[in-house]
Amino acid sequence: MTHDQRTIVFLCHRPLKSQIRFYEQFVDLGYRVDVVVDDPNWDVTSSSDLRIVNLLDQRCHDAGFHHFNPAVRKGLYCSAWDKALFHLTHSASPFRHCWLIEDDVFLADPGALLKLDRAYPDADLLVGSARTVHHPSEAASGEDGWPWFHCVPVRQLPLPWAHGMVCAARISQRLIAAVAAFVDQHSATLERRNAARRRAAAMAARLRLPQSWVNRIGRERFPFIEFIFHTLALHHGYPVAVADELSGILWRRDWCLEEMRPDHLYHPVKAIADHPWIREQLLLQHPER
Repeated sequence: MTHDQRTIVFLCHRPLKSQIRFYEQFVDLGYRVDVVVDDPNWDVTSSSDLRIVNLLDQRCHDAGFHHFNPAVRKGLYCSAWDKALFHLTHSASPFRHCWLIEDDVFLADPGALLKLDRAYPDADLLVGSARTVHHPSEAASGEDGWPWFHCVPVRQLPLPWAHGMVCAARISQRLIAAVAAFVDQHSATLERRNAARRRAAAMAARLRLPQSWVNRIGRERFPFIEFIFHTLALHHGYPVAVADELSGILWRRDWCLEEMRPDHLYHPVKAIADHPWIREQLLLQHPER
């Protein structure tokens, strides 16, 4: 395989057979497809076309890959994102760009990714949204009053910052390498300081300080996926492209079939078992695709 190999990593908790069958369609388009399974006890349907990646939380945590998605509350805070990034930096075959797509992202037509790859051949980060913050006041108010900025490790990741949804995003190998370098340089320090913050917060709670103070004292810092890729791309001068086809990647939305297009991606569509039916109906409505 060459560095130009088109690659997709699907991030799943417990993938269904219908998901595996759909993922296999991307192989026919020339993609190498890896499926990261977050539950190590899940019996995954084997496939000769896909690579199933099943990593233990402890292995990824020991390598510094944890807290990339702290919204997934597990003992070691190792989500499918942490495992995917560990896999891409330790055991994946070479690639130029890699799509990372969560399992509750809906996509009707596998060819949509191929069209995006051809339309944006050079972007190191291809996403549906990107916003930049140059001053701390911007992070706390206005359009960019975004709650996760308080988790930015400011000493290790100084301003300017950038953020956006990445439930479906294409990331270059050199940007993945920048993430791996950040982990290698700062993960141990962040873990020590976060442990100190937890101890301080516990002491504040025993002293019966106001809960708002306890929360502020114990506020941890970590390389959250929604700012780490955008910000490292900004700092390294790597090009970022925002595609309209990814504008449906949102934090929360109840999507209706009538507003969907087969060449766009949508998040969240939590009823994963219904994806095949939605896909069939959408493609019937848009035979011209």
